[in-house]
Amino acid sequence: MGKKKGPGKKRSRKGCSDKRGAKKKKLGKANRKNRRIPPFVMLKTSRRVTVNRYRRDWRTDKLCIKDEE
Repeated sequence: MGKKKGPGKKRSRKGCSDKRGAKKKKLGKANRKNRRIPPFVMLKTSRRVTVNRYRRDWRTDKLCIKDEE
């Protein structure tokens, strides 16, 4: 038989493998969107577009993703 958890033991939801699928999908999408623009866009627009306006900083701009339980 395996070990039984005591009544006070709860698993934390901080680890990578403990994320729910929906939250992981949203975090992945936000990570993909948080990129610089490709160099061919600068060439195509004659350098009128040089930065991504929707770039997010991980420390100051937080995502509003709730933990569904």
